[in-house]
Amino acid sequence: MLAAVLSVLTIFVIIALGFFLTRWKFFDDATGRLFTRTVIFVALPPMMIYELTNGFTRAELLGAGRGLLVFALSYIGCALAAPLVARASGVAAGRRGTFIAMFVASNTIFMGMPVNLALFGPASVPSVLLAYAVNSFYFWTMGAHAIESDTGRHCPLLSWDHVKKVFSPQFLALLIGTSLVFLGIKLPSFLASAMKLVGGMTTPLSLLFMGISFAGVTLAEIRPNREMVGLFLGRFLLAPGLVYLFSLLIPIPPLMVKVFMIQAAMPAITQAALVAKTCEVDHRYATVMISATNLASLAVLPLFMALFSALFPA
Repeated sequence: MLAAVLSVLTIFVIIALGFFLTRWKFFDDATGRLFTRTVIFVALPPMMIYELTNGFTRAELLGAGRGLLVFALSYIGCALAAPLVARASGVAAGRRGTFIAMFVASNTIFMGMPVNLALFGPASVPSVLLAYAVNSFYFWTMGAHAIESDTGRHCPLLSWDHVKKVFSPQFLALLIGTSLVFLGIKLPSFLASAMKLVGGMTTPLSLLFMGISFAGVTLAEIRPNREMVGLFLGRFLLAPGLVYLFSLLIPIPPLMVKVFMIQAAMPAITQAALVAKTCEVDHRYATVMISATNLASLAVLPLFMALFSALFPA
């Protein structure tokens, strides 16, 4: 329990550093954009390839199929519940698709990866990547389609633009790393060391970026209402709860359950606001709701670590 608390505190310290450095004008929005690009295009892909090829075997990856099924079923459950919660929460028709996408899809890679690494170490990486694959596939198909439906126009469920978004640098790194493991190819030691060093930037830069983001949020913008409560119930209760329930029906290792629950309970996916802006629907609504889930996640993480101590006693 103490180790879990210390891991959460480590995360909070780095986020707080980013927050205060932004408030003191040492960091700014341009710094945040630089950190984001560095993580997405420079640090995260080599880290994913290194962790996959350096610590996992073909048999271990093949055995991860049950975990993929558990996480996929939890997403199906959330997707079925989302329209019902949207109606019960009084979400307006022009925002309903955006709400549904945020209710189901979480920030599994930019926040999920560093948080799980800080909490559980490199052993969490395969489960993080499985969750990312499910989340990315959902968002760039059904999630993006739901947001586009807020325009009132007929939109195809699949489009070439959405398919291209699925094959992001992270997803391509996942495919490359997985292929290397299945083919039994080991990276040269100098290349593996370089990837490890570059990938080491992922966690600190991601957490500093979170602090930068929090510094730009005013509490006056985040006023609790029925829609926000409904979104919180989906993100922090239903999504991780379904993971746990399905893991009882389809047994998977305890670490995988913990990682999946944390991934399911991450804040709403940031790309929802970007898609909403591109589609010219209410992207400000998406931004405020995403910011609210980001702030709420700071309180939720310690609660989950305490819950894990009860559910998975050592």
